[in-house]
Amino acid sequence: MGYVNKLMRRETIEPGEAALTDEAFAAQVQVQRGEFGLTSAPDDAFGRAREHLAAWMTPFLVRADLLARRVQFQFRMLSTAMFGMAAAAVAVVVLQISFLPGEDGVVFLEVLLLLALLGGPLPGNRLRLHHRWISYRFLAERLRSAYFLALAGTGDRARQPGQSASFSDPSVAWIERALAEIMAGRPKADRAPADMDPLRDYLGRFWIGRQMGYHDEAFTRNDLWEHRLRRAAAVLFIITLIAAVLHAAGLGPSLHLSPGLVVVSIAVPAIGAAIHGVGTEREYRRHATRCRRMGAQLTQLQVQMREARSLPEIRQVAANVERSMREESNDWFGVMRFHDIELIM
Repeated sequence: MGYVNKLMRRETIEPGEAALTDEAFAAQVQVQRGEFGLTSAPDDAFGRAREHLAAWMTPFLVRADLLARRVQFQFRMLSTAMFGMAAAAVAVVVLQISFLPGEDGVVFLEVLLLLALLGGPLPGNRLRLHHRWISYRFLAERLRSAYFLALAGTGDRARQPGQSASFSDPSVAWIERALAEIMAGRPKADRAPADMDPLRDYLGRFWIGRQMGYHDEAFTRNDLWEHRLRRAAAVLFIITLIAAVLHAAGLGPSLHLSPGLVVVSIAVPAIGAAIHGVGTEREYRRHATRCRRMGAQLTQLQVQMREARSLPEIRQVAANVERSMREESNDWFGVMRFHDIELIM
């Protein structure tokens, strides 16, 4: 059970990783139980089955989810800082030339920014932020589905015989082994015929419905940021165009704006390039499209779940939900795996 023990360690998993406190872990466990709809003591057999499976799965899911969020934050802060330092390096040199021609020492700030850019990828590569983020996130989503699949009485879908791993499949060896070990300890959840209706309603609301809500929120968030970046780029372009027109018309000296026009003409496009770089790295437009498509699929699957009239039908719909979510995770991984932190030129 080495991989399970590794996942469950709350002190550290990787060098340089801060410990997860017991308080933070316990608080997130309660949040996750709320996501599973486990807010009161069960008074029936189906409720006890949910509690039994949640007690098995929730600690692993919470650990993977907390790690994914933490490493994602570190990765995004570092990558955003890289784009910011690239724009700042351009702004420093043009400001020095335009307003402080005799202060050559200011150029050392540009040198420091360039050195920071050169060394920026090193901590990300050493701590494997990008790889760990997408691996932990993929694992967390697999574990989330595993809870509901176990409740339905169907297992996590393994790769079909003869099917090779796709380039977009992040099921690296340690994740697969961790999943295998966790699933080997899955408790048995007995289901009586009377549990069919509660099971169908529970899966439709707390699995499919919650995923629909997540993708709806993610679509709104990504679409909002996509439009914000577009508006920012448009504003910066207009500012640059106005500066270029004034400079070309020779109005800079008469308006006492010549140095400022030079700064705007050079620095503002650099800032626009940094904003574009952040948008490209975050893939807001593509993620918004993906979430909208996934929301439509889940809506259809929720209808199918509501119309299921037997346990085999419920299990078949659950398997289709898992397959759809797995494909969505692979698509996300296929996009994000190429967005590691690199030197910005």
